Amino acid sequence: MRRYFAAFVAVCALLVIVSGAVLTTLRHTAVQSAFVHTRIGIAFGILSFAVGVWALLDRHPVLRSLGLLTAVATGLEAMPRAVLVHACFAPILFTAIACIAWFDPDDRKHAGTATPSLRWLVLALPPLVLLQIALGAAHRHEEASVMLHMGNALLVAGLILVVCVMLLRTFPACQPLRSPAVTLIALVLLQISLGIAVFLLRLLEMDSSLALIVGAAAHVTGGALILATCTALSLRYVRSVY
Repeated sequence: MRRYFAAFVAVCALLVIVSGAVLTTLRHTAVQSAFVHTRIGIAFGILSFAVGVWALLDRHPVLRSLGLLTAVATGLEAMPRAVLVHACFAPILFTAIACIAWFDPDDRKHAGTATPSLRWLVLALPPLVLLQIALGAAHRHEEASVMLHMGNALLVAGLILVVCVMLLRTFPACQPLRSPAVTLIALVLLQISLGIAVFLLRLLEMDSSLALIVGAAAHVTGGALILATCTALSLRYVRSVY
């Protein structure tokens, strides 16, 4: 029951992220969108806090940690006038809730052993993706240059692709690692394409076009999905490779 409820709340989190991305793209011309985003955010905050408390009551340390992260992130999301904090913690909150929905304490399969360097690379993916999300949020709110965001994006995307290929070659028969690795490759390639498309649309000064709104919303949502998948991959790696 907990996992189904968390999955529902994770979908709601994506809807909040999409509405926030649309609002940021339209900037100061969408008063009605801001009203809708605020109301959706309040309802989602209640649901996410409930998920966090539910997970905190579990006996498994991973679920309890995810529950604590969910509760703290929900509180930080409610901070007034902290737009960058809001933009950064929304993907974190989605990731925590998605991992609560995915995590099964009884599902632990030994995939084999690997070098310590691969382990550290896998564990480094979530914080690096979060840094990239923060740079993207700073750019959307005109606090950082687009070149800094794009340059770091190439480095992070390249590292994700390399790590995923290494995992697929090291553990070709391990489905718990293979599935998120393949998903990450697809998401990263799509995210790069969306980023280029949004950049070109802004160069063409199509700031209020439907194509830019959809592309920007998909790009922001893609960042949250990549963060969640990287985190799930790291958790599966720690539980499967030892």
